[in-house]
Amino acid sequence: MHLVDHATSAAALATFAGLRPGRWLAFVAASVLIDLDHYPSGVRLYGLGNPLDGMRFALTGRIPGWRPNDPRYPLHARRALHRVDVAIGLLALALLSRRARPAALGVLWHLVLDLVALLNFHRAPG
Repeated sequence: MHLVDHATSAAALATFAGLRPGRWLAFVAASVLIDLDHYPSGVRLYGLGNPLDGMRFALTGRIPGWRPNDPRYPLHARRALHRVDVAIGLLALALLSRRARPAALGVLWHLVLDLVALLNFHRAPG
């Protein structure tokens, strides 16, 4: 999924859930900013030394200067926050801490959307 998809769906869900402004912002920001964990792997694997290129990679998953259908995609970047143990920890945090709940649930929403996109990508056509 792309940044716009994550931000739009999180904003819609937070609005539909009736979150107050501060909680709404925490939910939406967390659901988008989790993708910053792409950056360290981008630096290591693809030489993204320019912070602006790194930000673009972190938020879009695209390498600046590569075409969208470049044969070098998909990228195999390690993503520290996109792991099952992190999701379980965030779920526990959301259950235990009311203050951290919007941000934890925002990250979990992001992971759910990524999982749905992954399953749809690997689904046989037709």
